[in-house]
Amino acid sequence: MQQWSEEDDDFFNRLIFGDESTFHFSGKVNKHDVWICGTENPREMAQYVRDSPKDNVFCVVSRTKVYGPFFSHEITVTGITYFDMVSDWLLPQM
Repeated sequence: MQQWSEEDDDFFNRLIFGDESTFHFSGKVNKHDVWICGTENPREMAQYVRDSPKDNVFCVVSRTKVYGPFFSHEITVTGITYFDMVSDWLLPQM
C-alpha cells in the first residue's frame, strides 16, 4: 500500500473498506466471528434449525462517506449475489 500511495497521490482517497454480517432471527451466533467470554464454562448446548430465517447486512466506509447499510434477505451470500449488490447498489452511489 505504501508503494501504491507513493506512485499515486490519490490512492488513499479512492480506498474503501466493506464488510458484511449475518443476523439470525433465531438468536444463533456465528461462533467463527464472535468471541464470548465468561468466568465459568456453562456446559450448555443449543440446537438451531438449519437455514433459519436471517438477514445479511453490508456496509462500506470510504474516506468521506459511509455507504449502507444494505440489507439482503438471501439464504446465503454467494459471489453472484455479492457482485449484484456491488454493481446494482454500491457503484451507482459512488
